Amino acid sequence: MLELQHISYEVEQDGEDKGILRDINLKIGERFVAITGPNGGGKSTLAKIIAGIYTPTTGRILLDGEDITGLDITQRAHKGISFAFQQPVRFKGLTVRDLITLASGKDIGVSEACDYLSEVGLCAKDYIDREVDASLSGGELKRIEIAMIMARGTKLSVFDEPEAGIDLWSFSNLIQVFEHLHEKINGSILIISHQERILNIADRIIVLADGRVQKEIPHVRSGTHTIRYVDVGTIKLRFIEDLNGNGKWDTGSVFERRQPERVEYFVDKSGTEEIVTKENWDLEYDVDMNELFGPITMERMQEKIRRDEQARLREIAKKRAEQEKNGRQSSAAGGNRNNSNNYNGYGNTGGLGGTGGMIRR
Repeated sequence: MLELQHISYEVEQDGEDKGILRDINLKIGERFVAITGPNGGGKSTLAKIIAGIYTPTTGRILLDGEDITGLDITQRAHKGISFAFQQPVRFKGLTVRDLITLASGKDIGVSEACDYLSEVGLCAKDYIDREVDASLSGGELKRIEIAMIMARGTKLSVFDEPEAGIDLWSFSNLIQVFEHLHEKINGSILIISHQERILNIADRIIVLADGRVQKEIPHVRSGTHTIRYVDVGTIKLRFIEDLNGNGKWDTGSVFERRQPERVEYFVDKSGTEEIVTKENWDLEYDVDMNELFGPITMERMQEKIRRDEQARLREIAKKRAEQEKNGRQSSAAGGNRNNSNNYNGYGNTGGLGGTGGMIRR
C-alpha cells in the first residue's frame, strides 16, 4: 500500500513560493485508482512525486510502511514503483525483446516475452524483434510499455495521461488493455486521466483541483445493486453521476462532449419510470449500473428522446382530460344557475348565458 502523509510541493515563481500541492493525504491500496481534475490542478506533479522524479517540499511517502520519501526514481523502481510517461521513450538500437527482458530483471525466453506482448493485444511475431524507434506508433509504444510493466511485476504502476498522443482507434484498444490489466495485475494501478472511459473502469476516483484533494469517489462498477425504499406514494428513482466530482448539481447538455453530471431514471420492465409503494412495504429493485450509465450512443439518445416525447404526450393528455372535466363541471354549474335565473324571470340558458344572467343581476 502507498500512503501519502501531508504532501505539499512548492516552486519558486517571480521570487515567490507558489504552492502546487497542498497537504495531500491519500492511501492507495485498491487495484485500480484514477486521479482526475482540471488542468493545472497538480495531477502530473503528484504522479512524479510518487515516482521519485520530484521531491515533496513537506510530508512523507510510505510504501508498505517503509518511508521512501528520500529515494529517487531508480531506487523506488527497485522498491516496486514503475512510472509510464505521457510520451514513451524510444530506444534506437534496442528491440522490443530487449526492453521486456530488461524490465523483467532476469533472462527470460522468447516465449515468455511473446506472452507479455500477447497480453496487451500485440501480435508477438510481428513485434518481438522490432526496434523501438520512430516506426512504432504512439499506441504501439504505450502497449509495449504496459507489457514491460507486466514483466516487471511492480507493486504500483503509475500512468500519467496514457491517452496523450494517440489516435482514437489506438485509445479504444488501450482501454481494452487496461481492462485486461485490471484483471491480471497483482499490484495497484494509478492512472492520471481526464477520459471518462478510463474513469469508468477504476475502483476509486480521486478528484484533484487547486493542489488539493477535493473528493474521493468509490466507483460503482458493473454488477447489480439493490435499492430499498419504504415511503408511501408514487416515486421515481433518479441516479446522478457526479462526473466533475464537485459534489454539486451542475446543469449541462447531453450534446456537450463532457458534461458536469449524468442523470438517468430507472425504468422498470413495463417501460414506466413511476413506482408505486404501499404502507409497510419494503420495495426492492435490482439496478444494473452498467446498463443505466452505459456509453451515450445514438440508440440510447433516440430511446431517451422517445421516452421524453411519450412522457410529454401523456402530460398533455392528462391536462386536456382535466380541462374537459373542469369544463363539464362549469357547464353543469352554469346550467343550474340558469334554471334558478329562469325561475326568477331573468331568462338565458347555457353556460355562458348563465354567467350573463349573473352579470345582468
